[in-house]
Formats: sequence, C-alpha cells, structure tokens
Amino acid sequence: MTKILNINDLCDAIVASTLDDDTQRALKDALETSVAHVAKVLADHYGIISEHAE
Repeated sequence: MTKILNINDLCDAIVASTLDDDTQRALKDALETSVAHVAKVLADHYGIISEHAE
C-alpha cells in the first residue's frame, strides 16, 4: 500500500515522531527551505510574486 504525503502530512509526521527536538527542528527547517525554493522557482516561471509565509 502506498500513501502520498503532502506538506502538511510531512509536518505532522515529524511532530508526531519520537525523534528528538533538535532533529525535528532540523527536518522542519529543511522542509520549509525546500518548499520556499520550489514556490520561488514556480513563481518566477509563471511571473507571479512569491513571498515567505508560515
């Protein structure tokens, strides 16, 4: 069986994990950085403005 995780699912999985707090923070930071980069590239491609959001 396969499950496709969206960004919210990934964040929930990180927070619900038994990983230590430092590892959880590092994973969330890496995910946020990656998503921001993807949003910027797509926005540039389509000629729209992309700003940081939380």
